[in-house]
Amino acid sequence: QVKYIVMDMYSPYIQLAKRYFPKANIVLDPFHIVQLVNRAFNQTRIREMNQEKTKNPKLYRILKRDWKLYLKDFLTLSETRKYCRSLKQFISPSEKVDYVMAKKENLRQDYYFYQDILYAVKRKDFRLFESYLERWKKKISPKMQTAWKTLRKYRKYIRNTLGTSYSNGPLEGMNNFIKS
Repeated sequence: QVKYIVMDMYSPYIQLAKRYFPKANIVLDPFHIVQLVNRAFNQTRIREMNQEKTKNPKLYRILKRDWKLYLKDFLTLSETRKYCRSLKQFISPSEKVDYVMAKKENLRQDYYFYQDILYAVKRKDFRLFESYLERWKKKISPKMQTAWKTLRKYRKYIRNTLGTSYSNGPLEGMNNFIKS
């Protein structure tokens, strides 16, 4: 009778669900799909940032101080310019991202992969998701390759995720509220 089971991207949970609910569709929480790629990107950002510590302190500061900027959906970044002390000029958040990505090739590839996955998940478009996986297969960093392999491994369940509006977000929110 159970049609859908929403869960994290965790193999033991999936095996249990398949054993006890063989006819149920397993849906991965979209948050966890994005979080996987987000964390891999952030690890690459930190590695690239630390390489700039002595070589280019200005770039290091931008990568360190504006870390949240790179995790946002690029399409929602503001075009409003504010003064950036590191660059000594007025610059918008989207221009700042472009500036950094122009200087850091490895980071740029991972950033675009992250943005593409974010876009496909938000649009709930599995074909687009698959095309992005194929497009970026050989172009991303080793950390992002690990995330890529995980997405590939769970793509059957990601198809279910992008075909429904189910999420365990409200339940996790309630759990966090109870814990606090």
